Amino acid sequence: MAAHHAGSVLIITVAGDLAFETVAAGDPITVALTPAIRHVVIDVAELDFVDVAGLRALLRTRHTCTGHGVTFTLRGPGASLRCLTDLTDTTGLLLGADADLGTDQPSAALQPPGPATPSGREQQLDEREALADDRELLADERDHLLAERQDRVAAHQDWEDIREDLANQREHNLEHREQRPPNSRDHDC
Repeated sequence: MAAHHAGSVLIITVAGDLAFETVAAGDPITVALTPAIRHVVIDVAELDFVDVAGLRALLRTRHTCTGHGVTFTLRGPGASLRCLTDLTDTTGLLLGADADLGTDQPSAALQPPGPATPSGREQQLDEREALADDRELLADERDHLLAERQDRVAAHQDWEDIREDLANQREHNLEHREQRPPNSRDHDC
C-alpha cells in the first residue's frame, strides 16, 4: 500500500491481495487524514484479490472519510471486487454510478465524485414505491370510472323509467278512449 498527496487529494494505491491476512488492524486512514485533505482516492486497479475482510476495510475507510467530511472514490475496481460488491449490495456505497472503471484515466479519480446515487436496493425500493403509486393512481382511476358508469346506468334507468311511464300513460289513454261510448268520442279534442 502506498499513499501520496496531490493538493487536497490523498491517493492510496492498493496492490496484491486485500484479505483477512493482509488487512491491518485498526483504522490506518485516520492517521493519514489531515484537515487539508478534502478527497480520498483508493486506487485498486492493481488489486488481485479481495475477500470480505478486505471489503470491510474499504467500507470502514469510506465510513471514516465521510465521518470527517471527506469525499471518497474507489478507482479501477477489478472483477473480483465488483462481484463482491454486487453480492453484498455495497456497489452503490463503494463504487457509485460514476465509478472509474479503468486505469487509463487517472485524472478522473482526482475529481471529487458527483452527487450520490442510490444503491441497487434503494433503486429497487424507489421502483417499488413508484409501482405502488402507479397502482394507487390506477385504483383511483378505476373507482372514478366505476362511479361514472354507475351514474350513467342510473341516468339511463331514469330515462327508461320515464319512457315506460309515458308508454303506460299512452296505453292507459288508449284504453280509456276505447271504453267510452261512441258518441262521446266525437266531442273529444
